[in-house]
Amino acid sequence: MIIDFHGMQCRCGTYRVMGEDKPILTLINPKDWEKSLKYDFTEPQAGLWCHFLTETEQSLYPFGN
Repeated sequence: MIIDFHGMQCRCGTYRVMGEDKPILTLINPKDWEKSLKYDFTEPQAGLWCHFLTETEQSLYPFGN
């Protein structure tokens, strides 16, 4: 699923952390990289820049498993 997150197109997904799947957003357009830093995008593994959704954000954005 693709959503608009603060003006950036992102793809919804999951990332496994300590045995639990956490909802994440990943950038579609690499040109949004600098802007993504304002919204706590991190690199949990080399080459994967993502934003871990908070519970509040999960309620704002449709997210399906």
